[in-house]
Order: sequence, then structure tokens, then C-alpha cells
Amino acid sequence: MDTIDILEIKKNNLQKMKTLADRQEQLVCNDQMKEFLVLAGKRERIRREIDSDQKKYKHLFDKAAKKERDMAEGMNQEISEIINSIMEVDKKVEQMVAEKKDVLLGEIKGLKKGRTAVKGYGQKKGPAEARFIKRVG
Repeated sequence: MDTIDILEIKKNNLQKMKTLADRQEQLVCNDQMKEFLVLAGKRERIRREIDSDQKKYKHLFDKAAKKERDMAEGMNQEISEIINSIMEVDKKVEQMVAEKKDVLLGEIKGLKKGRTAVKGYGQKKGPAEARFIKRVG
């Protein structure tokens, strides 16, 4: 296995992550958070695999010939573009999640206000004795 093969594997894994990130964006739009979290787990596994490969094959990059390094430079540019596109999608998802959180917090505050108002209309205890009954003695 040479440097180009390793970079090709990395590129393919990053493209899988990009596909998952795009799908996660759709899931957030549709309020399907359970599925979103499943995909987040898949993305994490792919990220770990990329990190593992990076550590495992680092010595090959150090020993690569000039021609191989030149070819790798072009692939690194493609990889960089994929990473940037993943980061853009993640930024959009983060923003959507923050907006949904703000809406939810607003709804919770509204519920608290409503509950407080309802308590204000609750029955108040009056005097223990009837007001118009005269007691002698």
C-alpha cells in the first residue's frame, strides 16, 4: 500500500462522512433527532478509522518519493475541500439546532407563565366560619 492508496481510502471515508452530514441536515429539518444521533455514531466510527489509518501509515508519508508527494498534494487538496464542505454542513446543522432549542425554551417559558396564571385563578380559602352566622356564647 502506498501513500496514494491511503489518501484514496481517506478521501472515500470523508465522502461517506459528507453523505452522512447531508442526511443529518435533512433529519434536523424534519425533527428526527433519534436518527440524527444514529448517524452521528456512524460518523464518529468513520472519524476514528481515519485517525487510526493516519497513525498506522504515517511512516509511509515520511518515506514517500517526490513524485508520490506531488500526486499526494493534489489529493490533499480534494480531501481539504471535502472536509470544508462537511464543516459547512455541520455549521448549518448547529445553527438549526440552536434555533430549535431557542424555540423550545420559549415554549417552556410560555407554559410556565400559563401555569402561573392558572394558579392565580385557583380557589382561595375563605374564613373557616360562615360570614353571616352570628354565634352567641
